[in-house]
Amino acid sequence: MFTRIVIALLLISAMLIPCGPALADTAPDTLTIHAVLVSRNLEDPGDVLFTVHYEIAWDAPGDYPDDPSDETHLVQLMSTSGSLTLAATTPYPYYNNGYAEGVVSFYFTPDEVNILGITWDHQYTVRLTSKLGWISPVVKYDYTLADTDYCPSVNQGVNRSYLKAWVIDSAQSIATDWGLSTALTTVSITTVLSETGEVYFLRVIPGLRYLCPDLFTLTIFCPDDPNEGGTPTHDQTLRDRSQYEGTWVGDAIEALDDLSDGNSTFMLNVFAIGVIVVLMVISRNWLPQRTARPGMLLGLYTLPIGAELRFTELTVVGFIALLYTMFVAKILFWDKG
Repeated sequence: MFTRIVIALLLISAMLIPCGPALADTAPDTLTIHAVLVSRNLEDPGDVLFTVHYEIAWDAPGDYPDDPSDETHLVQLMSTSGSLTLAATTPYPYYNNGYAEGVVSFYFTPDEVNILGITWDHQYTVRLTSKLGWISPVVKYDYTLADTDYCPSVNQGVNRSYLKAWVIDSAQSIATDWGLSTALTTVSITTVLSETGEVYFLRVIPGLRYLCPDLFTLTIFCPDDPNEGGTPTHDQTLRDRSQYEGTWVGDAIEALDDLSDGNSTFMLNVFAIGVIVVLMVISRNWLPQRTARPGMLLGLYTLPIGAELRFTELTVVGFIALLYTMFVAKILFWDKG
């Protein structure tokens, strides 16, 4: 009898527990698409790229959900009838969980263009919508493409120029919306993305560095003949840290940037040299030589590792190697004398 009562209570409790994900309290006060650019022939003849500048925002700061935007919202490229989804993606939660203004993109290779039947100058719909189950009822914003959203040329250079200008305009608007002054920086007479802008736009528009190299301060040039020219210099690749994004290495770099006001590489180099010099000075008189010297010599192996990870300048690696050479010479010749 007791067992039956317990089972009945468990069943009643299970029925009272709400099912499904918790819904948000309020829908966004701003759910809109500011601009769309459609460009083609950017990498291969016949490819097409859709870039979308959107905004998801609430008027009251306390209304923003705890869930990031990639879990709550979706951006879709719809057919002209609005009944078929050609592609879908989620916002990138880089700033403020991905809310406020942002950019997403859809890239189609020439084969994908043919398979999906994507036609130039068609009135496709770009839909920004909340995900099913996150808020009820589902809210959405539809943007119908117009002729002015398409690049008016088939020339690759013109399409890349249009894309560059569109990215700069979007980045300036996003910088103002985020309250940041580092989304763009001016070098000489041209405007390019800053380090912050590079990290964001390389994620939301994959391959942007190769499509619009003029957007970046440091450009990687690919020679026509692979046997000519050479690989990018260490200085050119040093600032490209996006490959570590989302890993513990990337988190460590961001933490060091916060501590050193964006000069983590310089601070790491100074710290490394200082530690090595101090150890060399005190190893003779205050440290047991048999304990200190092997550890210092083994530390030499960290130099090529640091250079490969692009944390250490090659000139600094050479300087530290020179110090080690002097230290080894001291052990072999001076101490014996």
